[in-house]
Amino acid sequence: MKSALRTTLVQFHGRRAQTSQSGGNGEILRVSGQLRVPSDHAPTNSADAIEALRRGHPLLRGLLVTGAGLSTGGEQTSWRQDSGLAEAAFVYCIKGGGWWKSCGRLSLIRKGDLLVLPSALTGCYGPQACRPWTTYWVRATGEHLPVYLRELLLEPTTPILRVGNSPRIMRLFAEVQAALGQGASYWNLLQASTAMSYLICCLIRSRQDATPESCDTAQSVAQAIIYMSEHIREPLRVSTMARIAGLSTPHFGEVFKRHTGCSPREYLHLLRIHEACHLLADSNLSIKEVAGQAGYGDPLHFSRQFKAFEGVSPSEYRLRRAGGQR
Repeated sequence: MKSALRTTLVQFHGRRAQTSQSGGNGEILRVSGQLRVPSDHAPTNSADAIEALRRGHPLLRGLLVTGAGLSTGGEQTSWRQDSGLAEAAFVYCIKGGGWWKSCGRLSLIRKGDLLVLPSALTGCYGPQACRPWTTYWVRATGEHLPVYLRELLLEPTTPILRVGNSPRIMRLFAEVQAALGQGASYWNLLQASTAMSYLICCLIRSRQDATPESCDTAQSVAQAIIYMSEHIREPLRVSTMARIAGLSTPHFGEVFKRHTGCSPREYLHLLRIHEACHLLADSNLSIKEVAGQAGYGDPLHFSRQFKAFEGVSPSEYRLRRAGGQR
């Protein structure tokens, strides 16, 4: 599937933003606009430009949105920030599914999940091969951002919040994008940044209002998912994962499905198929070797499961990816 991407990026070059458009696979819209920066703070690079902007406009010091967009599909993206700024990206899945991988641990992202990426985190993310995601995304910086992130109570290596299909959160993401889409003027940036501040506050309130029991079960499910991703090649039993989570097997199955939308076995199957897709696309391993690396002892069973999920055999999937098809 070709990526349909529409982004709004605030870029500063001296005192005037530049405008350019490109279509096709990865349409990009760079917003033009007048944004005055004091002459004694003329920026030499994007980090300097953002810092100068924040110094010149006190209302943007706490939180400044530097980019926003709505995208469909896309490719694997590495996340590692070396700009020196306290930055974060917020990726809200509104359709399909994606994934996040850090420190060798793979986590799946489904509709209604929010991936929050602080600048200190390193990893990669992207759409699921079988059902590529559609996401709203926002990038932001500011003096208050580290405090906001701390209040969100993120897991260190799995920074995924289960927001659900929230009309309010979706509306606020759309407002941020729409404000920047009108141009990189001070008032548009202020509107976008204020809307993003409110969006984060809504997320924090939801997290703080969660009962201790729901927080404990969420932590238990997170531990089970980490164990799955670290032992994906091994035979795994639901009873083993329940024991790691500290729950009875029936209760573990209930809370796991409530937090992820699928059973532990279904989630493990998704992880294994996802791993197989990457191995088929990025390695020269045989189908039998791919099956073993993905946790399937029987290559024929793997091929049947793969075709039932992807709609094509492993061999055909590899040929299509080699030919640039989806």
